[in-house]
Amino acid sequence: MQFIPLIGRTFLATIFIHAAINKIFDFAPTQTMMTEKGLPFAGILLGGTIVFQILGGLSLVLGYKTRLGAWLLILFLIPTTVIFHNFWDVPAEKIDFLKNLSIMGGLLMITYFGAGPVSVDEHITMSNTDFTE
Repeated sequence: MQFIPLIGRTFLATIFIHAAINKIFDFAPTQTMMTEKGLPFAGILLGGTIVFQILGGLSLVLGYKTRLGAWLLILFLIPTTVIFHNFWDVPAEKIDFLKNLSIMGGLLMITYFGAGPVSVDEHITMSNTDFTE
């Protein structure tokens, strides 16, 4: 049972790490797509997106500063969901919009409950506990 939060965090992180790697290898086409969506400074925004996705994803997998990592990913998902999955104008985007809402729900759970027992955060907390009292 103690590994369930680790598995859940890893499942949530997978989509972000995978997407960041794809963006690194397809930087120019992704930047062009972002420019076509009307985003200013697409290259800078794309670089920031990659950093948020990698740092947030690794934070979840490792369970290190997990709440902060989850908030980074939520901050990334909010504008991404509204800009790229605008289902009220493009009905075909509704499923992707709802998937992002679901992912945000899982991330909000992490911001509330933390990383769980198999994590660097938990190890640090246990190391800082004085058992001599």
